[in-house]
Amino acid sequence: MTAGAAVTPAAFLCRWRADRGDAGGRLDHAMMRHFAGLPGLSRSRLQQWIAAGRVRINGAVIRRPAGRLAAGDELEVELPAPPPSRRRTLPLAAQRLPLAILYEDEHLLALDKPAGLVVHPTGRYRDGTLVNALAWHLREGVAAAAGATAGGLTAAALGESAAAVSATTAAAAAASGSAAAAGSVATEPTEGERPAGEPPEVRPGLVHRLDRDTSGVLLVAKSRAAHAGLARATKARALQKDYLAVVYGRAPLPKGRIELKLLRDPHDRRRVAASRTEGVSAATLYELLAESGPGRGTAAAEVAAAGAGGHAVWLSLLRCRLVTGRTHQIRVHLAALGLPIVGDPLYGEPRHRGIADPALAALCRDFPRQALHAWRLTLRHPVTGQDLALVAPLPVDLGWLLRAAGLPAADEALTALAPSGPSAGGPRR
Repeated sequence: MTAGAAVTPAAFLCRWRADRGDAGGRLDHAMMRHFAGLPGLSRSRLQQWIAAGRVRINGAVIRRPAGRLAAGDELEVELPAPPPSRRRTLPLAAQRLPLAILYEDEHLLALDKPAGLVVHPTGRYRDGTLVNALAWHLREGVAAAAGATAGGLTAAALGESAAAVSATTAAAAAASGSAAAAGSVATEPTEGERPAGEPPEVRPGLVHRLDRDTSGVLLVAKSRAAHAGLARATKARALQKDYLAVVYGRAPLPKGRIELKLLRDPHDRRRVAASRTEGVSAATLYELLAESGPGRGTAAAEVAAAGAGGHAVWLSLLRCRLVTGRTHQIRVHLAALGLPIVGDPLYGEPRHRGIADPALAALCRDFPRQALHAWRLTLRHPVTGQDLALVAPLPVDLGWLLRAAGLPAADEALTALAPSGPSAGGPRR
């Protein structure tokens, strides 16, 4: 939902004033733009709300989705209340788990997530997740504050955090039919529901997510101002997210741009499929940082691999930058380009069989996760305006793989290879 839209959570009312982007356009198109990002929302569902009389323009009920707007029109949308949950909502368990903190102030927290750590609790993973650990970390900050400053986080600041996404949570609940939207920051509403002296429950405001077996930088908003600023920056694509990926094969170009639409694989709901015609738009920039020839570059090993009836296999180290942020985007795009990520259980291929070096082939075969690391995130601080470059050091397992392949495995070498980023104007695939 856009920053200009205000929500009254108690009544589930959303109000905003039509801007120049809405002027002359259809009502349902403008609503899709302003409510972009709400889970489970579609244009047909918005049209149902309009037909049901839930939308007013300048105080008058409008029932025509094709009605035209003028700049300055005052719009009010009554969001339907979410249906009662069929499952009992359990409180978020705060758990004391280790966190690798890259940066923290009163508004923002940046973490280095290890591979194998689930971000959100699910039916399969009810605890032991990153969110459980964050709840403990933020709760400890509140307890230490006790109404006074503690590490830059005050009780007032926490209250601001709670309000930061209350509007978004209410609207998302109405759109998705859930009691609360995932990834919100919230505190329990009444002190009487907690034991005396127990700090309020804290639900961290994750700005983005990483797959369970992807490591690297993850951002958390700790205040309303940070959450709103990061939401605007995300929509404006002002966050630069650089990933490192070890792939099978040779990149067709030193730098390039992959533009393929993504949709849920109709044959396997766990997977995402790439298409030129169907799905949501997605774009990934890539840059070749280094490559290792068959048998770690020796001619004898290449001959041996070919003589064994196989084909020569290269390993390449790529830096990828997200232009859009879709589920499994980098993994699917690279696989579609013929560069599957080493160890990827969903989109990978057993190309290790063509590697002549037995030790390297075994390492690639047994690599326990996709060799993908959210390496660097650059942004302007949403509150202070300070330029931040958050770097997650190369994890140990990825370092072993790079060294075995003869690829640069030191953070200094990687920074020297990739000082800026892949060009947004690279050739498209």
